[in-house]
Amino acid sequence: MHFLFLFLTAAVQGVLAEVEEVIAKPGDDILLSCPVNTEACGDFHSLKWYREDSRVYVYSPLAQFSNGEGALVDRCLDASQRSLGPNCARGTLIVTDTSADLKIFPVELRDEGEYRCEITYLDISNNCPVVHFTDVRTVAAPESLTIVDSNAEDITGQVVGPYAEGSEVAFSCQSGGGKPEPAMSWMFGQEIVEGETTVSEDTETGSVTVTSLLVVRLDREHSGAALTCIVEHEILDEPLNAQIQVDVNVPVSSVSIAAEVSGQAGVEMRITCTAIGGRPAPTVFWIMPDTVQFQVEESSSLLDDETFESVSKMMFTPSSEENAKEVSCQAINDIMDEALEDKAELIIEYAPQVNVEEGNTTVAAGDEVTIECEVDANPAELSDVQWFHNDIALDVNEDRFEWENTATPSLSISPAQPGDAGEYSCSAGNKVGQARSPLTFRLLVTAAVNSVTIQDGLTGNEDEEMTIVCTAEGASPAASIDWIVTEEVIFEVEEEIQLLADGTFETTSRLKFTPSKELNELEVTCQALNDVMVEALEDKAELNILYPPIVTIEEGNKTVDTGEELIIECIIDANPRNLTLVQWYHNGNAVDPNDDRYQWDTSELASLSINHAEAADSGEYYCLAENAVGQGRSEDIVHIDIIAVVESVMIEHEAGTAGEEMVITCVATGGHPAAAITWTVPEMVIYSAEEEVQILEDESFVTISKLTFTPSAEENEKKVSCQAINDVMNEPVEYETELDILYKPIVSIEEENKTVTAGDQVTLVCLVDANPMNLSLVEWYHNEDLIDDNEERYEDGNPEAPSLTIKAILPEDAGDYYCLAHNHVGQSRSNMSVSLQVIYPPEVEIRKDPTAPVSEEDDMNVTLHCDLIGGNPLELARVSWFMNGELIRQLPDPHCDQLQQLESEEIFDEEFISEAGDYEVGSGVDDSGILDIGSGMEMGSAVNPDGGVNMNYLCDVDPTELFLQHVTRAFSGHFSCSGSNMAGEGPVSESVDLDVLYLPGQAVISQEEEEAQKGGSVTLQCQLEDQGNPVAKEYIWTKGEDILAETSANLTLHNIAVDSQGNFSCAGVNDLGQGEGGSLQLIVFAPQTFVQSLPETSTFVSHDKDFNLQCQVECFPLCSIQWMKDDEVITLDDDRYFIEEEITPEDVEANQFQSVSSKLSWNLENLPDNKLDHDDLNFTVSCFVEETEIGAAISSSTETEIEYEPENLDISTTFVSIEENERIQPIFCSGEGVPEPSVVWKFNDQEVTAENTLDFSEPIKRKQGGEYSCHVSNEHGEEVVNVTIDVLYKPECTIDYTLEEEEVVLVCTAEANPQDVQFWWDKDNITFDGQNSEDTLESLVRLKIINESIGTYYCHVSNSVGKGEPCMIELTEWMMTKGLSEEVIVILIAVAGSVIVLLIIIVITACLYCGERKEKGGKANMKKNKSKSPLLKDDQLHADSSFYENLPFKGLKSPPKQVLDDPKSDMMDYADADYLDIYANGPLKYREASEKNATLRRKKLEERKAVKSELL
Repeated sequence: MHFLFLFLTAAVQGVLAEVEEVIAKPGDDILLSCPVNTEACGDFHSLKWYREDSRVYVYSPLAQFSNGEGALVDRCLDASQRSLGPNCARGTLIVTDTSADLKIFPVELRDEGEYRCEITYLDISNNCPVVHFTDVRTVAAPESLTIVDSNAEDITGQVVGPYAEGSEVAFSCQSGGGKPEPAMSWMFGQEIVEGETTVSEDTETGSVTVTSLLVVRLDREHSGAALTCIVEHEILDEPLNAQIQVDVNVPVSSVSIAAEVSGQAGVEMRITCTAIGGRPAPTVFWIMPDTVQFQVEESSSLLDDETFESVSKMMFTPSSEENAKEVSCQAINDIMDEALEDKAELIIEYAPQVNVEEGNTTVAAGDEVTIECEVDANPAELSDVQWFHNDIALDVNEDRFEWENTATPSLSISPAQPGDAGEYSCSAGNKVGQARSPLTFRLLVTAAVNSVTIQDGLTGNEDEEMTIVCTAEGASPAASIDWIVTEEVIFEVEEEIQLLADGTFETTSRLKFTPSKELNELEVTCQALNDVMVEALEDKAELNILYPPIVTIEEGNKTVDTGEELIIECIIDANPRNLTLVQWYHNGNAVDPNDDRYQWDTSELASLSINHAEAADSGEYYCLAENAVGQGRSEDIVHIDIIAVVESVMIEHEAGTAGEEMVITCVATGGHPAAAITWTVPEMVIYSAEEEVQILEDESFVTISKLTFTPSAEENEKKVSCQAINDVMNEPVEYETELDILYKPIVSIEEENKTVTAGDQVTLVCLVDANPMNLSLVEWYHNEDLIDDNEERYEDGNPEAPSLTIKAILPEDAGDYYCLAHNHVGQSRSNMSVSLQVIYPPEVEIRKDPTAPVSEEDDMNVTLHCDLIGGNPLELARVSWFMNGELIRQLPDPHCDQLQQLESEEIFDEEFISEAGDYEVGSGVDDSGILDIGSGMEMGSAVNPDGGVNMNYLCDVDPTELFLQHVTRAFSGHFSCSGSNMAGEGPVSESVDLDVLYLPGQAVISQEEEEAQKGGSVTLQCQLEDQGNPVAKEYIWTKGEDILAETSANLTLHNIAVDSQGNFSCAGVNDLGQGEGGSLQLIVFAPQTFVQSLPETSTFVSHDKDFNLQCQVECFPLCSIQWMKDDEVITLDDDRYFIEEEITPEDVEANQFQSVSSKLSWNLENLPDNKLDHDDLNFTVSCFVEETEIGAAISSSTETEIEYEPENLDISTTFVSIEENERIQPIFCSGEGVPEPSVVWKFNDQEVTAENTLDFSEPIKRKQGGEYSCHVSNEHGEEVVNVTIDVLYKPECTIDYTLEEEEVVLVCTAEANPQDVQFWWDKDNITFDGQNSEDTLESLVRLKIINESIGTYYCHVSNSVGKGEPCMIELTEWMMTKGLSEEVIVILIAVAGSVIVLLIIIVITACLYCGERKEKGGKANMKKNKSKSPLLKDDQLHADSSFYENLPFKGLKSPPKQVLDDPKSDMMDYADADYLDIYANGPLKYREASEKNATLRRKKLEERKAVKSELL
């Protein structure tokens, strides 16, 4: 607690000179000093404390009385404070030898005043002060600050209003609970304003309430301004404030249409109207020309002065008709009587509108013609004027065409040509675009034939139809064509006419006939003539008739020797004469023209020349020729015969396999006639031969002879030949070759046996003869087992000299070896084998005596034996002894041969003794002959070391034994031995273990973990310097004097607690007993651990003052907790937070080390608006402890989310006007808040959607119009904003009727939006108005109850949206009578019944009467009664002629189809003027009324007949 002491001086007799002033706040404790000088003044009887005039405490040491009074004990009298018990008093006296101070706790505001203590000493003394004064002043900050309105409702933090501009409003600011009274002021926006302040004090509590009343006149600049009440107090570091926002409604200050009001026809344009300065947001309306359909987009934004700026964007697609039309924008809000308006004139640019004169003109070629064109455009400046002829732009640079870029760009054509005929149109362009005239001008131009042409190359094929084309061009109109042919030819003519691009016609005539070759070179003529010509134009040409070749060849047969030249003649006639092919054929096959031996010309004389004739040339020959038309072949054939000798002899298939039958073939080729073949073969070969003759395609012969025999290996490479000869040869042709006989390998092997030493290398050679010699496989066998030559120990020789090399010979390699060879013919093995003998070192095993383990305590001896179990030869020349794999001795010694001549004492030099240390070797003789040269190790023989005998103790011994004396733990190990013979030293034997038993060694305890930590585990390891033998199988653990249950080398303490500390000891135990022990003092630490951590997430409301976060950490030694917000460490001097820390001592029973608690809370009084920042809604708060020597840093974090009620609502629009069945743009509504507020749209208090978008999937209907509310809410509150949807729709109407006395009243009721509607009626296409009501959407028509009123009535209603569907009612006679009274109806029914009965009687009588008349054959007299029209007067058969003179169609040839209205007269006489009183709202069509009445009468008559029929 903090105290502020002010020391004042007072000069009061008998009173201390110093007067203390104590300033305290409610809840503080204060100590009021009262000095007592018992040393100088003696003991006192009593001491009293007073506040002002009231005693508050009495103390008497003599009476042993000490008690509070008055306000200091009033809690003791309050039943609600019973829980305080003896601590209910707020005052206590603290008495010492020098003072009797009064302590007051807790201080209350009413404790303020002057306190004095009065001392009554037992002895009277003038120098002893008996009164001491202390001034106590209590102070307190205001507890609350609120702003209330004129209705005393708390409006703090709210937006108040809206208020109208110019109104006066009163606000009060109240500050309660403070002392002394605070200073209070107002600030409106940035302006300080004065209020009227009143102060009241609670006499019981001493608190002060200050109220400031402020009355302000609201202006435009106050809209949206903040009104702040500020309170300053002496104990506040910063002023308190309360705030409201004032909403002032003001009219719109300005409306303006954006300067840009120009656009282009057909291109959507936007015009923006801005209304500024209104609050609430104004509504903007547009007034456009009636022909314009437009859409509007609206948006509003809040300006800095809290008024609104409403922007309306009107979108429409203009046409040229809207140019220079006026557009108006109006804005109004709720507090305005009239709208502000701005107007602008539309500037619509549009592409030219072009029109050309319509008509047809015919001119002769060479005349001049002019065509007119007119252009309307905005802008009027034309950038391009273009004329088109048949949709093709005319070239302005052509001299014959001329026009200007003006509003009347007439086209002048001079002189006109036939190509100018066609349709003409005009186009013009400006910067907006280009347009072309929709109508065209048609021009016709006449011309004579310009040219007549017969096609080039009148070529045709004989006997094939031929067409000749003649073309006449340049005529207008088209020409006709005639043909002139001098010979008599049957032909047909086809003619077609085609309009050319230049406007003239082309006439094409086709002459069709089938020519013969006799018509070749015949002349034809073509003539053309049209209507404007006097003489025809003509053209002539000559025919060219093509026919295929006619071929002739010489007749007869020819015989030619091989090598001679042969010529065969051929003659050809054809048209065309240039032949495309001349081909000779031999035996039906085409002769190859690329063969140099054959030659002929492609001409009319195409003789075949054959150079160096061959047998193949024999056969039949003919000639064939071809031109472009076709081909012809000679009818005759020439036969040629060629003779020849044998050309070649060849032997085939000279290879075979020994023992298998083979066939050799000899082929003699090219003889004519065929040749004969003979053979020459090796001796001793038995064979047979077969011969065959074949004829080749070239007519030569092939003789084939096949020799069959069975070869052996000896015939390989022997020679064989064949000879061929025919009748035209003098000597034969011969061919010789060698036989290739394949046979399997012939195998042999060297016969010498081999002896080798294990580990050496040996090579065995295999001798092979074979054909083919490329062996596919060579295999070696050992004792009939196949050797795997893939092993690394084996190596093959090359295929030409196969061998087997064995590397690193093993004993098991001894035995017999042979080889086997393969080729693709077969395989063979050697008949003999070679024997291999292998010598190898000895194999031994070791044993010991005794075999059981030996105890070090028993001082025993051990003998080791090395036994021979294998080797070649089977003997031991030397034994090597090993311990743990290390060589310790060789017996006999390797130096024995060198030492045989030395004295026995020279053997034992230092090196020798060192090598023999601790070991004994001997021959098993008496102990008296053994020499001890180490600690328990002996070696020697049965000789005296002092004698002169030349026997070496290590040479003349049995090497298979080793003696070990006085065995200790040093002898423990693995012993083994190896032996040697003439093949070398053998492998080391398997070892034998010498196991010497002894006690475990000294124990040492080590702690596996660096520190023992609470709640964790620690392992104490009992480590022995020597595990003993056998190894210690268990351990003895003790804590203090207590033996623990653990018997292993590791003592693990789990869940370490405070009482886990102490002295621990251990010792190893084996079968021999317990070893020496060791000890350790265990200290337990508590690393920083959260006792209370932060939750994973924390959620606070931004203005809640009671939220806090708390962490508690256990740690030994003691640690410190720090706080962090995001990445910023919170310091103790940061006035935005409170950090409170408390230390909790350890609790041994609860196994709880000391801990520290830290609580973090927010000082909202030092934060803006006394709440957390809404822009910092999500942050991380962490409490952490930094790393210590005991433990790593720890941290606990909570993801903090600040929540607040919805605010800052935003809606895309507040008013939408739309026509029914149009699609409405989605309306968006949103707001800020945490948790994220939900959005619900409601209509007529019914939920529409729970999404932030108010969307209408279908076109909007009228029932969907109205006010929609957007509710934005979360768990902390709700805000609502509204939008109005005004659905405009065409009127819909219904017609009802009532009967009033002599009238039928038709009532047309309409439903429409907007309700500004227009009514009109029609009956039988006659339109008239009704009586319209200004208050209701109704129109009335009153009709007299007469027959002429019967019919169908239509009611039409329209508004600004359009005209609705008309509604109708058919007024019948029954409807006009249904309103009669019941009595009248009863009378009518009775009369009707009587009439029906009377009718029945009349009908029966009539039937009887008719029957009588029929019998009499007579006729009834009929009288025709003519009744006049009700429109005529009694004495008139026709209406008076003057009656029609005032009709509106008087004097017209035919009357109009509807009533004409004279706009100059409000009154017009009608033909039925005399009957005006029976028509309520205009004339009816008399003829139709009459027809309807007649129809109605017929219908009633039929009904009566039906009733009568039913009765009968």
